[in-house]
Amino acid sequence: MIYKICPAIMAIDPFFLKKTLVLLESLEIKCLHADVLDGVFTPFISMGINYFESIAKNSKIPIELHLQVTDPIKQIQNANLDLFERVIFHAERVKSDDIIDISMRIPCKIGIAFNPNTNLSDFTECFMNDSLEKLVLMASEPGTSMVIPSVFEKITKADILLKKMGLRSKINIQVDAGIRLNNLNQFKKAGANEFVCASAIFSGDISKNYKNLISELNIKEKLYNKELTSN
Repeated sequence: MIYKICPAIMAIDPFFLKKTLVLLESLEIKCLHADVLDGVFTPFISMGINYFESIAKNSKIPIELHLQVTDPIKQIQNANLDLFERVIFHAERVKSDDIIDISMRIPCKIGIAFNPNTNLSDFTECFMNDSLEKLVLMASEPGTSMVIPSVFEKITKADILLKKMGLRSKINIQVDAGIRLNNLNQFKKAGANEFVCASAIFSGDISKNYKNLISELNIKEKLYNKELTSN
């Protein structure tokens, strides 16, 4: 199992963006998470895709684009998706057939995000798609950070389902929202292997926070990005 901490770009102070990216590179971060919020699907508005494109052009760290928007297909029409490692679509705004169609038209990999009350079963058909490599399970409702307890069972069910389908080594399970040092290991034990972190990294000493998160996952700093044998 490959474990990753994925810092959320939205939590970076824009005045220190360049300096922070250099620091994250020095920590050997393997993935940055870029949230696009439209103020409709979520109660908040973020920077647009163009902002993240400009970051991606200068970042040595791969960036994934998480579209928390009402019309994700329209959003990507004029985007330069070659700059991103993957695009994550919300199950509430696309259908399984849309994912299959999109996978044939965009140059990057795909992820599917599920809000706490959204069932995975409607999308199992497209789990076999070669471009799909990530399920993102939201731990709270869009725009909030209060973890919903039932999400832990949902993570475990997703983990079991992917293993039964023989896809667990292909598809990562990422958790987004509400992740803290004191609940990180609980998400790991439930079956997640990627963790989107905002204030857990960027509130205070970034290097220290990151190393504490890695330590909580029981991953040696020099080995955290390599394939590990799960217990």
